[in-house]
Amino acid sequence: MNRDRALERWISSEIKNVRPLLIWRNDAGEYEAFGHYRIVQEQQRFRVYKRGHDRGAFSSTRLALSWCIADHNRKHELSRDLATLDHELQLVNNDLTVRVGMADRSRRPQFKEDVFTKLQGRIIRKKELEHRLDKCVDLAKYWQQRGFTYETARTSRN
Repeated sequence: MNRDRALERWISSEIKNVRPLLIWRNDAGEYEAFGHYRIVQEQQRFRVYKRGHDRGAFSSTRLALSWCIADHNRKHELSRDLATLDHELQLVNNDLTVRVGMADRSRRPQFKEDVFTKLQGRIIRKKELEHRLDKCVDLAKYWQQRGFTYETARTSRN
């Protein structure tokens, strides 16, 4: 019994020491990151709180967590790009959904064809935004890995 209590005390003290480095999902299904960030799912969006203050909503946990990593590593331009690109992508997705729905409800084949022709530019824009977001997420992953192990740091020749 004493061993178990001693082990529990040791584990709890170690968790307190590494909490600023942890990203984990709590019992309520929320993500907690670095001891300061909380990601809460609200319908189809993921809201990020930093020390209890609302910092924005994202379309996926992947983007929300990438934003937290960028903000934690003080990469403000990256965090701003993640939020802006995600917002733009949401707008393009909503626009596409509405226009495709309009075309599907139409009974005139020429109208459908015209709508789908006009949507080609928006579809290209959507792919471009997704590609840029993927690059931002990859950069956030780089900063996260570098923060843990410094394996990606370059060594110089002496």
